[in-house]
Amino acid sequence: MLTRGPSAASVLWKTLAAAILLMIGLCVPLAAQETQESHSGAGSPTLARVFASWKARQERIKSFYFVWNLRVVLPKGYQFPFARCLAGVRKGDVALDKDIEFTVPQSEWSGEGLDRLRSDFSEFVYSGAERWKETGRFRITQAGSLNSRLHVPTRSGEAAPTIAIWRKVAIKRPSGWSSSGDFLLRDLDIDLAPLRLAVRPLSPASDWSAETSRVVSEDALIGNVRCIKLQMDKVDHSERCWVDPSRDYSIVRCERRQSEGEPLNVAIDAQQGPDHEWLPARWSWQLSGGGGRAASFEATVTRRMVNKMLPDATFAADYPPGTRVYDASVDLAIVDLDDQSGILAPDEARATLNAIADAWLQRQAKVKRFKYTWRRDGESKTINTLCVDGERFMTEVKTPDREPAPSPRPVQKGRAGLKREGWPIHQSKTVFDGAATRTLYSSDNPRWPGGVLDIAAGSGMQRDGGMPGDRYLMLVFRPFDANFGGMNVADLRDPAKFRVRKQKGQIGNVACVVIETELYPAMQLSYWLDPARDFIPLRQHRSLNGEDRERLDFSYRADPTCGWALAGWTESNVGMGGKVFNPITDTITEFTINQPISASDFQIEAPAGAKVQDWRIDRRSTREKAEDAARDAKRKAIAAAREAKEKAHPKPKPKPVYDPFADATADVEAAFKVARETSKRVLIEFGANWCPGCRDLGVVLKENAEVSRALNEHFVLVLVDTDTESGRQLQEKYVPKRQRNSIPHLAVLDPAGKVLKNDNTTALEVDDDYSVPKLKAFLAEWSPPK
Repeated sequence: MLTRGPSAASVLWKTLAAAILLMIGLCVPLAAQETQESHSGAGSPTLARVFASWKARQERIKSFYFVWNLRVVLPKGYQFPFARCLAGVRKGDVALDKDIEFTVPQSEWSGEGLDRLRSDFSEFVYSGAERWKETGRFRITQAGSLNSRLHVPTRSGEAAPTIAIWRKVAIKRPSGWSSSGDFLLRDLDIDLAPLRLAVRPLSPASDWSAETSRVVSEDALIGNVRCIKLQMDKVDHSERCWVDPSRDYSIVRCERRQSEGEPLNVAIDAQQGPDHEWLPARWSWQLSGGGGRAASFEATVTRRMVNKMLPDATFAADYPPGTRVYDASVDLAIVDLDDQSGILAPDEARATLNAIADAWLQRQAKVKRFKYTWRRDGESKTINTLCVDGERFMTEVKTPDREPAPSPRPVQKGRAGLKREGWPIHQSKTVFDGAATRTLYSSDNPRWPGGVLDIAAGSGMQRDGGMPGDRYLMLVFRPFDANFGGMNVADLRDPAKFRVRKQKGQIGNVACVVIETELYPAMQLSYWLDPARDFIPLRQHRSLNGEDRERLDFSYRADPTCGWALAGWTESNVGMGGKVFNPITDTITEFTINQPISASDFQIEAPAGAKVQDWRIDRRSTREKAEDAARDAKRKAIAAAREAKEKAHPKPKPKPVYDPFADATADVEAAFKVARETSKRVLIEFGANWCPGCRDLGVVLKENAEVSRALNEHFVLVLVDTDTESGRQLQEKYVPKRQRNSIPHLAVLDPAGKVLKNDNTTALEVDDDYSVPKLKAFLAEWSPPK
């Protein structure tokens, strides 16, 4: 059972609003792999003809270049849904006081082959005084596995241009975690979808394939044109398209239904150009807003080229002078965990891993104490200190304001009557004495002018790993110490857990040994180590689902104590959709190694007025402890049973159960008619394809032999998608308000439409799965009397 709050419907709206305001012409990266060889559509000759024509056009159009303008019409009173994507504007703040029309010029899309793409487009923001104004240009490129996202502000006084560079490769076992480069781009495709469906219809970005598609009608009218109507169903969305056989099976209309959002319906005018290809010349759609008003959008192609030579620099990740570069890519390729071709054999790897582990152990034993202070560059200007002496450590963070306020803050009084004034300074200090961790946070709360002191058993760094800089220093000096969140030395020696690359990683003139491990499914972490300096780390690199996410580069300087000393590090991140996080550069300002450390560094006392929270004291009653222990044991047992079951019987790839294009109201009325004629009752399952429990219940109801036999004998089953308007209306009609946020949900009705039973299905589950005996008992209980 899933519970969804009122904000869950915002996801697609937010995506659509962002698409408009960015004026999309985005290039969606294609996986670096060939399209499937066969789209035969063997189950339907019509489907086979359509996909054969699409494949032939895709193979004929080896390169392309499109330019189009976008005409926007916004009616008076129109409100952009979830307009937080506007700079400085929050949801509900944009309400137009008159009709507005404007044109966004010069969106571009280029492509060559299946894995070289580029899109250029403008960003506009709304200002009450200036109306719509261009604020920047974007360029998205993909050249093989290398991706880039360039943003050039166009207003004077804006920050410098920025570019993010990352790689993406296809892997066999991706996880469900959000990946970076194409996560946002895949959704911001309103404007681009007609072109993609025309020139690259079988690419992974378009999602269409014969295996997931079906023919809905072979005689569907669009105006006076007789078209073939196709539908493609996936778990997260469904699409329909109308194909004109007389225009080389070009798509003349497409409709998309996605969970948590309104449907998107695009009309496409396909025309034949001098290259004899039928391609979109114009497309239009509407987007509903507040007050029942709708904005209109129409794109018109002003220039197109097909199979013409494109400039060599078209897909290069270049940038203008002064651009801030966020490069998370590295020299070595991202490889799938199943690919062993570039990995040393276990016997060879074991020798290298043992040498690394021995060197790290020697350094950990040799460096008994150290103290480092570093300053963070960029916006925050934080000052950090970490010192370690045996099992004890202290970490401290100070962040003065970047710019002082024009006047001191007003005098404030706390409950103790203490006065404070001036500008705030953030500060925290954490001390571990070998048994407990104390952390003192500064506080602007007048109730606790001395701050808040937290006390907990054990090492806080062991629990959460500490701050990033702390973790990096511990990687160098305490890699295996459990008190500091270190790794297990036995794991490092194990070739099954750490792999060694055959290829060396080159950083400057240093040939690094590269080892890698899987932190979580599809998340790889690699270390680049200098074998000439006791395998000290020079680089740490993280990728997720075959995409670069984080690159950390260490720098060192000569030191008479140990031959080298850490001088700092720079971290580059690439976020979802190619959005970049500011690169973080920390520079060491002071350090000592194996020198005495003042005892005061490891002392911390609660100042006057501080709030003390001692988490070592368990204030639960004996009964509460027993109940918590029982719940924990049950959760662990359920998780273990689920893991064993999934291992023994892996679940097939999830398939959609609900048809978002269905007219739920008509389906229920038809079910009532059948129920009256056969003296049965109607069973409605309210759910959605994005909900795993809903899909599981739908499959059991329809496909389990025992359940479906009892169901078909006494009920007429209707699956209602609550993400559709008609589905939501039926849910409001038949489900009590207090139960509408919970799905899946079952409702039993008599042939006259009277609700006999509402159930949230929790009682039908056993160990996080649906119980066939319980479902049969439920059906028997609510079957019509004989």
